[in-house]
Amino acid sequence: MHRSDADVTDATARLIRACGRRLAEADPDDAALLRNLDEALADAWRFAVDGWRAAGISDAAIGRELGVTKQAVAQRWPRRPAEAAA
Repeated sequence: MHRSDADVTDATARLIRACGRRLAEADPDDAALLRNLDEALADAWRFAVDGWRAAGISDAAIGRELGVTKQAVAQRWPRRPAEAAA
């Protein structure tokens, strides 16, 4: 069965919140587990922005969707040297 992007992200968000609630009852030594989730989300943003750029979507258009300036997009997700030359 195919799941929409919205369905998958909603389910993922519920799991992340559940992790937070579960870890709230655990030893703070497990805080690294939440850091791993942060890193995975940062990777997801990078994959998405790289994909949008590869599809020809401008930083200005990405910024409009995110409610930030094109400069903010460029600063948060700088283009890589090979990408900048393309």
